Amino acid sequence: MNFRMLAGLLAVWLGVLPAIARADEAVQDAALVKEALAALRQGRDGDVLEITQPAVERQAARDADPSHLWFCSHSPMEALLYATVGKDMKKPVTVLSGDACDGLFLRAYALINLKRLPEARGQLQALTVLAPQYSHYAVEYAFAVRAGGDLDEAMTLYQNAEQLSASPFATAQAKGDHASALRGIGFIQTEKGDLDGAEKSYKASMKDEPGNPVARHELAYIRQLRAGGTRTTGETVEGGMPLPGTQVASKAADGQ
Repeated sequence: MNFRMLAGLLAVWLGVLPAIARADEAVQDAALVKEALAALRQGRDGDVLEITQPAVERQAARDADPSHLWFCSHSPMEALLYATVGKDMKKPVTVLSGDACDGLFLRAYALINLKRLPEARGQLQALTVLAPQYSHYAVEYAFAVRAGGDLDEAMTLYQNAEQLSASPFATAQAKGDHASALRGIGFIQTEKGDLDGAEKSYKASMKDEPGNPVARHELAYIRQLRAGGTRTTGETVEGGMPLPGTQVASKAADGQ
């Protein structure tokens, strides 16, 4: 029995089968993501904002109805979890495709490139509400908050992302999210002077991504500090993040 069929049977058994977005909307969302990703790879960040504006407007229209819950799902089990939220709150639920939110995520990536960081953080925070079980949005939001200087809040967010990415309901890419979350935790531990904790976090991240250059760099930095070196923010890799991969962008992956 495949994963999708199992999730469907569980939903029926629990009486929480959610409504699914219309097929034509899913097709539109997929086309928008493809176009926005192409623009992002070409460095056309302003065009990304224009391309994704319809997604912003569609979500604003959904949010205008507080009696209905909307979520984006990247897996059948994630959709099932969101359906149970609606049952508990006694509200109807509609589960959108992952693309419905990935378009908004690419918009946040472009906003970061354009140095419009408060807008980007707001967009990422909204995505963690639309897909609260999706570890990728969680770790990217944590990264954005950390980049804004709020290390305590970022630590809480990274810990949440680490837990989500270790969940049995996590998506296939969650292994990378788990490593990114652990590197983010390690970064904050280093900043706070907890070198033992940071070393443990970075080494744990390398179980998911052996040989990761950021983790190796930070472990070398920790050794330097222990040997009496001076703490400098420049020692921590913050820039040089690559363009998006085949699906969605990741600021966190190479920036801790």
